[in-house]
Amino acid sequence: TLAAGYYDLPEPSNAALNKYSMPSYWQFNFDVKYDFGKILKGLDLDFLYVYKANALQTATNPRLIFNKVNMSNVNLIFNYHF
Repeated sequence: TLAAGYYDLPEPSNAALNKYSMPSYWQFNFDVKYDFGKILKGLDLDFLYVYKANALQTATNPRLIFNKVNMSNVNLIFNYHF
């Protein structure tokens, strides 16, 4: 599954409307799922990759970028259903 979204947020300096000082950003998700069969029936694997890109190239303050935008998140999830 592919997904993308644009999040147009109020100015990071406006604490009343933007509590976490997040700049506006683009988010891209890539999700792949696989269900095993035969001897491994009930086991499934899920791979999720998320990228958040800074939409306001004017926001250069590291406090507005670090751990908020221009970052990736990778998850590899194994689930077993009884």
